[in-house]
Amino acid sequence: MSEISQRGYDAEILALDILEKNGYEIIFAPEKEKRISNLNLLSLHDLVELQEKLEKYGYGVYRAEEKEVYTQNDKRILRKFKDVKMNKLQKQELQNLINEWESNSAKEESHYTKKNESKNLMKQVIGKSVMPEINRKMWLDGLENIDQLDNIDRKWLKDIKNDDFITYSFVDVFCKKDRNYYVFDIKHKTFKENKNLNSFDVTNYEVLNYNKIFKENKVKLKIMVILGKSGISYYRIFDWDEFTVPTKFDPNTKHRTKIKLKEGFDISKLKTI
Repeated sequence: MSEISQRGYDAEILALDILEKNGYEIIFAPEKEKRISNLNLLSLHDLVELQEKLEKYGYGVYRAEEKEVYTQNDKRILRKFKDVKMNKLQKQELQNLINEWESNSAKEESHYTKKNESKNLMKQVIGKSVMPEINRKMWLDGLENIDQLDNIDRKWLKDIKNDDFITYSFVDVFCKKDRNYYVFDIKHKTFKENKNLNSFDVTNYEVLNYNKIFKENKVKLKIMVILGKSGISYYRIFDWDEFTVPTKFDPNTKHRTKIKLKEGFDISKLKTI
């Protein structure tokens, strides 16, 4: 990951502090969720290693229920599949392994339950996301050229063809204040590295879905710009209609573009963090 990308992700965490201090209730923030997961849950490597140790003592990890399509959110259970003769020390090691697995499993269940609840609420409030045609074609071409699709691939293919594939990758923060729900996009710039401060990268997903959100007005759409200058961070919150998108940009044929503020980027109006 580049240093610039990392600072962008750090800015998303900084934005949460700003929003909370201004009375917003954070419901879902992908970068925060990722960091909590990395901090509290076993890594895939450590989890595989733990399961291999348990298998030596006759314990395996199984799906809690049979489903047509499995995901990482599905509940798993630990079950004994064979008897293994053990001495006292090995029995104690097995118990320690079981305790470690159960502790991580409980944390995983809590993490994914909260994540799913947030996404279900986003689906109710924001509604279906819009997939640009260029992305839709790329997904379909990729999936249809796979020789053997698994259940998840088949579900994705079906959902995309039926326009039921939903993603909220364009949401940096989903929150609530008073009775209103908000979607925030966090843009980060530095005074030293960005000669043109009034220029902001956006994806075609963002443009299409922000236009939809703004038009429907079921949720408030805000763009927070964070500017780093001489070791001090500043910010300001803008509305989507304060920006202008290039008229020649077609989100169904191009992946990215740059937008700018209609009235210019006046740093004197920024607030100090």
